[in-house]
Amino acid sequence: AYLDGLQSNGVAGCLKHFPGLGAITSDPHAGLPVVNRSMADLENIDLAPYKLMISKDHPAMIMATDVLMPAIDPSLPAELSPKAIDGVLRGQLGFDGVVMTDGLYMLGISDTWTLSQAAVLSILAGDDLIEGPYTPSQVASVITGFKQAISQGRLTIERINQSVQRDLLLKVQYGIIK
Repeated sequence: AYLDGLQSNGVAGCLKHFPGLGAITSDPHAGLPVVNRSMADLENIDLAPYKLMISKDHPAMIMATDVLMPAIDPSLPAELSPKAIDGVLRGQLGFDGVVMTDGLYMLGISDTWTLSQAAVLSILAGDDLIEGPYTPSQVASVITGFKQAISQGRLTIERINQSVQRDLLLKVQYGIIK
């Protein structure tokens, strides 16, 4: 009801924290939580609200988060994982809206990756917006990381354009731009 109220009144709603934090026993701000549920349990518990709300309520945005779910991806936290974002969220659950990261400065990410490394990984995973760089030098570092990833062929302009298109469509849909 809250999401519907927001979106029917011109406010882009954002579900979070994909793929779910209900089973964590530690704070992602302090380290990387691990959820060792089977894929069947994840589908029946953690992913079930997303599956329902994506098809029924069409959220404008979803925030992915710092959690490792080995049944989805044993190596990368959800917000950096193509298996989680492009595979589960976009592929299995059919979400085609804007995906944003949680804070890439949180220790669950920053203990392993620099801000620019995490930003590049998140875009490669299928996220559209990054949350994290909040100073001019951090923004410059992330931009440099994107430019290097493009020049190395790791990140393509086509992939960037996918995110730009999603971001612009959301802004048009909610009257932010015409």
